[in-house]
Amino acid sequence: MMLKNLFDKIFEVVETPERKTFRFLFLKFSLKTISDNRPCVVVVDAGGIGDYMFNRPYFKYLTQCEKFKGCKFIYVGMAHYADMTTSYDDEYFSEVIPYDTKLYHKSYFYRQNILKNINRNNVIAVINLRCFVHGNNDFKNRAHIVKNIKCKDKYIGIVSVNKNLSEKHTKRYEKVYNHIFYSKDLVFESEGRRRFFEYILETPIPHEFDKITPIYDYTKKHIAISISASMKERIYPYEKWVEIINAITDKIDSNTEILFLGTAKEKETINNIISKLKHPQYCNNVAGKLPISIIPTLLASCEFLISVETGTVHIAQSVNCKTVCICQGEYWGRYQPYKNENIIYVYPKEFRDFIKNATEDELIAFYKYNTTFNIADIEQQDIIDAAAMFMNRV
Repeated sequence: MMLKNLFDKIFEVVETPERKTFRFLFLKFSLKTISDNRPCVVVVDAGGIGDYMFNRPYFKYLTQCEKFKGCKFIYVGMAHYADMTTSYDDEYFSEVIPYDTKLYHKSYFYRQNILKNINRNNVIAVINLRCFVHGNNDFKNRAHIVKNIKCKDKYIGIVSVNKNLSEKHTKRYEKVYNHIFYSKDLVFESEGRRRFFEYILETPIPHEFDKITPIYDYTKKHIAISISASMKERIYPYEKWVEIINAITDKIDSNTEILFLGTAKEKETINNIISKLKHPQYCNNVAGKLPISIIPTLLASCEFLISVETGTVHIAQSVNCKTVCICQGEYWGRYQPYKNENIIYVYPKEFRDFIKNATEDELIAFYKYNTTFNIADIEQQDIIDAAAMFMNRV
């Protein structure tokens, strides 16, 4: 363990989307990360949430059409709406690039950073979903983004009823866009959007108005699970979670749902765990779909939480959510244990034996970062037994 701690101090790897940096003692060098070089289609958002709702039923046809077969899709939109795309349409978009409207308008360096983030992709087409002619900053931002994306094909659909487009406006658009769909009929917006996507994809599209399925069903009871932490020493082996969750889902029915919390980076790991369960139909992976500000509200309504020792546990305690906390003992007396009836800690047996007879000096060593004991040594049955103490509420 001492050798491992020493190694961690002298060797470090830091990754960003574009580079991997290695540090050994006082030496540092970096390598450019091989990026996803598939052809990319950039979709620039339409404006407000209402506009978004009229466009989203047709996103699936972008990924299904022959014209853009093999492409990846990136959504560029205002930051305060970005979580809408991330939460409900991440199956279509590989990446969501948010931008702050005010900053984009005011700061040259901010604009360049956003454009660099877009143009690092192999962009072959950009679609501007904004279909009205306005002169405000919001419209100008989109126009600037599209104009400065380096690609061959640029699409826009413009509402031009009552000849509200002057020749000057038309020529200005034609300088940027080589594919312009003029909507001249008085049609409901969902029909106008359907026609626009037909124009882009060059294929018939049925009229649709999708309803959004809520991220989770409020009418059900919920058990929350959080499997990851920022420090790898706190992470309980993923393969052991399968037995634990199977034991829980064996005792619940369709009126109860297991909610997996986490970041977008944990989504695939959680999906892998769910795929190995006996009752995956009881599980809902909401990792990356919920802003952290909503987690207290969610946990307050859950029957209980099972989590490794991480920030989720402390949020749970702030809203009196019953919790099974899986912990190897580090920071004993500082960040854990809470001493109340809402939380049950499950430690490695060796740590439980240690604290029974530990001196004050020995415990002080664990007040700091101390990884003497291994979280992987915790028996699955100990966690199952702890969860069973809260299952009577379910």
